[in-house]
Order: sequence, then structure tokens, then C-alpha cells
Amino acid sequence: MEENETSLLKQRGRFTLATQIIQDLPEVAVKVMAGILVLRCSHSFARQRFTYEAISGHFEAVEDGEPLPTYDVSYDEDTEAATWTRTPAAGAD
Repeated sequence: MEENETSLLKQRGRFTLATQIIQDLPEVAVKVMAGILVLRCSHSFARQRFTYEAISGHFEAVEDGEPLPTYDVSYDEDTEAATWTRTPAAGAD
């Protein structure tokens, strides 16, 4: 395996998408999910959201055994681009 492939495999993160986005705006969900390799997905009926654990070039590298960082994603309709922002870890100041 080449070094850049190994690096991409370490670029892991967690994020959520509201069920309503997927139901009402599937074209936006497809654009947000571009470049994402989903490793795990769960759905919370109570919170009406999907939680994904994934690999993506949008995420920072994480060493094996480290907790996955969480990311917020925002979508700009004008540019049709998704922006990924790492959220601070719980308890971080």
C-alpha cells in the first residue's frame, strides 16, 4: 500500500445528517456525501438523524485507538459545496 493510501485510511471522522435532509433534499445529501467512504451508519428515530463513521479526505488523520473526531458539515446552495469543520472534543478548552 502506498503512503498516500495509508494516510487516507487514517482520515476518519464522525458526523450526522438529519433524516429530513435525506428525505426532503436527497440531491443535497448526495453532494454532502461525495468523497465519503462510510464505515458505519446508525439511525436515531428519537433524534431523527443518521450518524456516520467514515473515511474522507475532508477529515484529519487519526491514529489507531484514538477516538474519532466529530465534524459539522454545512452546505452552501450558491456554490453547491460542503464545508467540513472539526468540532472541539468534549471537555477541551
